[in-house]
Formats: sequence, C-alpha cells, structure tokens
Amino acid sequence: MKETSEILEEMRGKGLMPGAVAYNTLWMEDTLCVTKEMEQKRLVPDVVTYSTIISGFCRNCGLERAFCVKQQMVEKGVLPDVITSRSLRAAKND
Repeated sequence: MKETSEILEEMRGKGLMPGAVAYNTLWMEDTLCVTKEMEQKRLVPDVVTYSTIISGFCRNCGLERAFCVKQQMVEKGVLPDVITSRSLRAAKND
C-alpha cells in the first residue's frame, strides 16, 4: 500500500485538495496496517485496539468497514466490549 504522504501528494498533484474525510480515511487505513504489523511482531491487538478502530470508522461514515473489523476481531478471539457495541449501535442509528 502506498504511504499516506504519497497518496496526499498525488492528490495535490492532480489539483485535488484533500479534506477531512480523505485524511480520516487514510488514517484509518494506516491504523489497520499497524494492527497487521503488530501481529507480525507477535503483539496481539486487544479489545481497546479494535474498539478504537471501529469507533473511528463509525465516526467517519465507514459503518460497513467497522462491521468488517468487528468480524475480524471476533475471528481472532477478541470479544467486543460495551464500547465496541455502543459505537456500532450509535452509528447504525445515525
């Protein structure tokens, strides 16, 4: 995956001015890459890690992505907590 700075520079080079949604989306993608890197180093993302990512997707109109991350979380044996559930519920009700 391209580095965030490369993508932003490419957008600017095409005359596009990245807004908050672009920055937030790129940040979330970087966050998912960080969890993969953690796993490669034998560090286990926990419920706080996943809940933070899910909350970020929920706040930035990424409800579908949030549910995908929740599914990955459960598949890896990390159970959602109250915060995870509240984030998903609140986003569904918006």
